[in-house]
Amino acid sequence: MLMTLGVVSVALATGLYNWSILFFASWAASVAVEILPVLLYTFFWRGLTRRGLLGTLFGSAACCCVLQLFSPTVSGTSLALFPEQDFV
Repeated sequence: MLMTLGVVSVALATGLYNWSILFFASWAASVAVEILPVLLYTFFWRGLTRRGLLGTLFGSAACCCVLQLFSPTVSGTSLALFPEQDFV
């Protein structure tokens, strides 16, 4: 299992080494912020159910993906992931 994870990590690293680091940094920040509502609901809301928890996770993941696709880190600027295209 650990060997497989290492092989996949090395394959991804070699395949994505030309991609913009700005895209990966903003993606990591948005995923970290995605977990914040779940933590707050877990700590302070007694009525939180598994269904609500999963809804919060999937809803915020969908919002992060949509907002990330329309951000300047994906297209339109010289430092973007696809600098020659403009999706907006």
